[in-house]
Amino acid sequence: MKKYTLSKIIDFLFKTTLTFFIFFVWIQFYVKSLNLTLLLTVISTAFFVWFFTARQNKKYNSLKLTQEEDAAVLNYTNEFLFSSAKENLNFFLALVNKKHLAKVEQNFIIIEQNSYKIALIPYYKSRKLNIDEATSIYIRAKALNLNKLIITCKLVDQEVLNFTKQLKSLKIIILNDKQTYLKLLKKYDHYPQINNKLIQENKITFSQMLFVMFNRKKTKGYLISGTILLLGSFIIKYNLYYIIFSSLLYFMALFSYFNMPYNKKISENILEEDIDQK
Repeated sequence: MKKYTLSKIIDFLFKTTLTFFIFFVWIQFYVKSLNLTLLLTVISTAFFVWFFTARQNKKYNSLKLTQEEDAAVLNYTNEFLFSSAKENLNFFLALVNKKHLAKVEQNFIIIEQNSYKIALIPYYKSRKLNIDEATSIYIRAKALNLNKLIITCKLVDQEVLNFTKQLKSLKIIILNDKQTYLKLLKKYDHYPQINNKLIQENKITFSQMLFVMFNRKKTKGYLISGTILLLGSFIIKYNLYYIIFSSLLYFMALFSYFNMPYNKKISENILEEDIDQK
C-alpha cells in the first residue's frame, strides 16, 4: 500500500465517521428508537458519501490515469527535474514543432497563429512552482506581448493558481505533472528518454502505519477530538457511545505522547559514533 493510498483511506474514514455522527445527532432528535436511529444514520451516511464520492470521481475523471501511466508520469517528471533548463526547452520545442511552427525567444517557446501569440515555458527548477517564481515568469512574459502563457511543472501552489485567475492582461495556464502528460506528451506522442529512473518506493509497512498513527504530533488532534466527543456526551441522549470514543481518543493521545518507539529523537552529536552501535 503506497503512502498516498493510506492517506486517502484515512481521509475517507474521517469524512465518513464525521458524517455518521452529524446524521446521528440530528436523527436521534426526531426518532426515539435507537435501532431505527442507527439504521437511518447508516443509510443516510452511505448515500451521502456515495453521492459526493461519485461526483468527485466524475469531476476528476479526465485526469484519471492507469497504474502504468502513473508510473510513466513520475519517470517523465523526474527526468525533467534532473535535466537542465536548456535540455527541457529543447525537448518541448521539438514537441511543439510536431504540429506547430515554433521558435525560442528569451527562454520561451513562441507560437504565432494569425497575430495570436502563445508562449510555453517548462519550469522544473524545483518540484513546486511558487508565487515568486510565477511572478518572475509573468514579468518576463509580459514584455513579449503574449496572448497566452503556458507553464509546465510538477506541482503548483494554490496561491499561484489564485494569482493567474486575477490577471486580465494575460491568460495563464499552468499544467502540473499529470496535465502535462495528458495535454502535451500524450497528445503530441512525444516523450522524454528516461536516463534517471529512480528506485520504486517500497510499500508502507504495518510498523510505518503505526508510526503515523501514534506519532507525538498526533497528540493534539486526538485530545481535541476526544474533548469534542466528551462535551457532546453531556447533550446527546445516548451518551455512552461518545464517552467510549472520547476515552479511546484520550488513550491514543496519551499513548502517542509517551510512546518512545514512535518518537525517536535525533542524536545531539550526529558527527560522533553511536555508542549503541558498538
